[in-house]
Amino acid sequence: MGNLIIKKSSLIISRRFIFLFAFGSGSLGFSILIVYKYWKLKKLVLKLDQNVKKLSTELESISRTQQNIEFEKSIVAESKERFRPIYRSSSSSSYKTPPTSPERKETNYKEQKYEILKEKFEINQTYFSDKGDLNETIEFLRLINALDEKEVESDLRREYRFCALNIAKRCIEFYSESYLSHKWYAIFIGKISEFCSINEKVKYGLEFKKHLDIAIKMNQEDSVLFYLRGRWFYKMHNLSWPEKYAVKLFCGKIPEITIDNALDDFSNAEKLNPKKQKSNLLFMVKCLLKKKEKEKALKLINEASKMKSETIEEEKDEKELIYLII
Repeated sequence: MGNLIIKKSSLIISRRFIFLFAFGSGSLGFSILIVYKYWKLKKLVLKLDQNVKKLSTELESISRTQQNIEFEKSIVAESKERFRPIYRSSSSSSYKTPPTSPERKETNYKEQKYEILKEKFEINQTYFSDKGDLNETIEFLRLINALDEKEVESDLRREYRFCALNIAKRCIEFYSESYLSHKWYAIFIGKISEFCSINEKVKYGLEFKKHLDIAIKMNQEDSVLFYLRGRWFYKMHNLSWPEKYAVKLFCGKIPEITIDNALDDFSNAEKLNPKKQKSNLLFMVKCLLKKKEKEKALKLINEASKMKSETIEEEKDEKELIYLII
């Protein structure tokens, strides 16, 4: 009788234990299923969000490109209407790049007043579809560059830069063997990026580097080329997160660039044109601070402080760097 009672009790307990085990296992399985479904849903939402962002940036890029095209068309139309096109003979194709830059002339546009530069621009502005004299065209691009640096209105700067870019494109078409064509095309590509979206900045940035490389291969005596490429390396090394994302979308990967790439180019620019370009010295200081070489940076900032600041950017950089070193 006692054994019978014990067996029945054991049977009841085992049944309840099996029920609880089954219930617990079912709850655990259900919980795992919910977590799995949530993870899948979250992954899908993240993917959709990335696609939406990508489409948004592409639409923004298309919109900006369309605006730039329309703006360039308006400039061309206005140029044709207001100014008589000047066509040159194609006999000037014998131009050869000298060992040193022919831009080192007596004409110093930086020292001329804004009103005089603008008057020269309006008199000489040219939209040409024929082959023009390269020396005169480069001289006009130098004038536009000086005028752009003195201009304070954003719309006018944009007009000058796109006008110059169109002319520089002609130089590339007609005088691809001249390093000056590639140099000035790169300069104004860099300048128009101020008015572009992040995606367009990436596109123009790669074009900028491409033509600087070509120009440097043709002529390694122009310090400006090394200075400009050094700035490109420095910028690429210090990309913001949105810029890195845009570069990765456009190129597939971010180019491997070190701060030494930038410092080498700034150093080459300084050897070619010693203690003449303050901004070049300031960028060398920035590179040295990145490399934790404070003593070398201090010597260079002392040299730079003896030179006159020609732009607001130089004044600002010098103050910030002195503060960082001290």
